[in-house]
Amino acid sequence: MVFPFILDYFKHYWVANTRHGTHSPFVYKLLDEVIYDFSKNKVYDLLENRRKYLLLDKRVIEVLDLGAGSQFDGEVRVNGGLKRKAVNIASPVKRKAVKTIAKHSLKSPKLAQLLYRIVANHQHASSISSSNDKDFTLVELGTCLGLTTAYMAMARSSAKVYTIEGCPQTAAIAKENWNKISETHGRAVSQIDLKIGNFDEQLPLLATQLSHIDILYVDGNHTEEATLRYFEWALEKVDENSLIIFDDIYWSAGMKAAWEKIKAHPQVTVTIDFFWIGLVYFRKGQAKEHFKIRI
Repeated sequence: MVFPFILDYFKHYWVANTRHGTHSPFVYKLLDEVIYDFSKNKVYDLLENRRKYLLLDKRVIEVLDLGAGSQFDGEVRVNGGLKRKAVNIASPVKRKAVKTIAKHSLKSPKLAQLLYRIVANHQHASSISSSNDKDFTLVELGTCLGLTTAYMAMARSSAKVYTIEGCPQTAAIAKENWNKISETHGRAVSQIDLKIGNFDEQLPLLATQLSHIDILYVDGNHTEEATLRYFEWALEKVDENSLIIFDDIYWSAGMKAAWEKIKAHPQVTVTIDFFWIGLVYFRKGQAKEHFKIRI
C-alpha cells in the first residue's frame, strides 16, 4: 500500500536529525564530509548522460524477477527518492521496455551519487587510498541496468566489484552500459565481475573467491527472510572496517522487521537510517548507536 510508505517517510523526517543534531564524532564526520557533500563531479555528469540514454531506449527485453515484487499501487516519489510502481507478480517473466525499467527501477541521481560518495570515502582495513586499493572488495546484490554499479565502481577504480543479477537480458544491458562508459572514460568500470543467476545460488560460489568484503550493497529480493539470510552470509566475510548497505529498508513490514533485527545483532555497533537506505557498521570499541538521518 502507498499510504503506509508515505506515512513511514514523514515519521522518519519528523524524528531524523542532521549533522547538527548528531553527537557521535564518527557519524558527524561522515555526514559533514561525505553525506552532505553536494559538490559537482564529472563522474556524475558522465553517468547521468547514460541515464538519459536509457530513458530513451525503446528496446523491449524479457525481465526475469527472482525476488519480491513491489507492493505499491501506482507510483510514489518523495523528496527525490526512489520511484515505486505496481507490478503484477503472477509471472516471474515480463516483457518491458528498457526505458520503463530505467524510469521505475534505477536509483535516483541523488541516491546514486550518495552511494558514490559513501563508497569513495569508505576507509577499509589497509587504509590505502582509493586510487590504489586493489584489495578493496565490493559486492552488489541486484545489478539492474548497471548504472548504480557503475557509480560505485567509478568511486573505487582500482577495487574489485562483484555484482549479481538474476535476469540475463537485464544483465546484458548492464554490460552494454559499462562498455559504453569505458569507451568514454577509459578502464573506469573494467573491474566489474558480473555474475548471472539466483542470489542464493551465486553467493556460495562467490564466497569461495572472497577472503573478505569491504562493502556489501543489498538491493534485491526484498523479503525479511532473504535479507536476513544475506546478512548472515555476509557476517562470515566482514570485519570491523566493513560496511553493509541495505536498500529499501521501509519497502514492507517484512523489510522493516529485518532492519530491526539487523540493528539488534551483537556484531553491529552503528547503524544509520537514511530512510531510502540503511548503513550497518561493525566498528570495535564503539558504543552501540542507531541514527536516523535526514538527507
